[in-house]
Amino acid sequence: MDELKLNSTITRNEDLLSGLVDDEAVIMSIESGSYHVINETGRRIWELLEQPKTVTEICDILSEEFDVDRDTCQKEVLKYIEALRTRQVVLVS
Repeated sequence: MDELKLNSTITRNEDLLSGLVDDEAVIMSIESGSYHVINETGRRIWELLEQPKTVTEICDILSEEFDVDRDTCQKEVLKYIEALRTRQVVLVS
């Protein structure tokens, strides 16, 4: 497994289905039957991953939209992306 870095490219796992419910996104694996519900910020990251993006690109957008400082954003996004990768929701290259 590649180490997650700021220049890592993140892509959605295309084997998953997703949809919106209120302010949350629901992501489901047909194969395993598992699903994940993600909050508003997580949903925004999922939306940004419509096209592959680096962690830096994601943080550039989120820092402006959520008025958060870059260091905090990078730390939290790296942690969040790693959690999604562990659950096989996203792929890292």
